[in-house]
Amino acid sequence: AMVISTDGKTRKALYTNADKAIALLLEEEATSEVQYLDDANWENFPTIGARLKEVAPAEECMTVAVCTSRDVWAVGVSMQSKNRLAAAKLALATSLVLKLEEHGEECDLSEVPSIEEFVGEARRAQE
Repeated sequence: AMVISTDGKTRKALYTNADKAIALLLEEEATSEVQYLDDANWENFPTIGARLKEVAPAEECMTVAVCTSRDVWAVGVSMQSKNRLAAAKLALATSLVLKLEEHGEECDLSEVPSIEEFVGEARRAQE
């Protein structure tokens, strides 16, 4: 799963466009099919917390974003709830694009160029 960590201080346009990207990708499904599950103390998702502990430099709170209709989930990490929600949205949007492309679907993100650029960064990181 895609995990994004932020302190909320850099690339603000990127995070503010995540909602729009999700709406573009899911259309009418967007509001009803996506859940954001805040797990500040790793009580609901201890396995994810344990995995984060292995790869992250510090223990921080997380929000898990889930889109059941597309079988996609992602994680946002930050000590502040609004920042981890924003990171979870960006991680979900990026994961959705990568999954849709994997299945041969085109994703038009021209309305949100910052997200389009970030997805390119994520693709390169996967290589």
